[in-house]
Amino acid sequence: MSNILLSFAVSGRNDQYGHDFKRRFTQAMNMLAWSAARTGTLDKLEVVFADWNSHIPMAEELTLSQEATDIVRFIEIPPDIAAKYNDPISPFHQSVAFNAAMRRARGKFIGMMPADILFTSHALRNLLALLDNKVPVDFSITDAVWAVPRKNIPFIAQESHFFSSPQAIESLLLAGD
Repeated sequence: MSNILLSFAVSGRNDQYGHDFKRRFTQAMNMLAWSAARTGTLDKLEVVFADWNSHIPMAEELTLSQEATDIVRFIEIPPDIAAKYNDPISPFHQSVAFNAAMRRARGKFIGMMPADILFTSHALRNLLALLDNKVPVDFSITDAVWAVPRKNIPFIAQESHFFSSPQAIESLLLAGD
């Protein structure tokens, strides 16, 4: 039986969607793994990435940290299979891609997440504490559907010196919270 508390279902493809998708995904996964290592929760989470319709698999072109490599699993849906499900006007069927990731998730809880979300160690620690019933709440954790809004980082903060390390990213995110 898996001891994974939280699985993140993520989808994407090896293209330049939204400007340098591979860089944004790598940064987010390295940050998530750093936050999990910092909070001692690496064994409590996983990321299941549905690589939808990539001609060259994402996993072959990324340089993830060792911790991120340990928590991210890639599910490859190659073009010949993806074509059967794609809309005629789009090479990416987001719903089916997320479904592929969710079906393979092993966590007690599953979250759908965009591929470039940055989790501070504080946010991750608090989320996992809630899911693990370590924080009293007035609702059933297992019967609830949670929608967690995301915040946009101002364009000026996208300069490379603000994102030089997970520590720098966390400092930036906490300063604006």
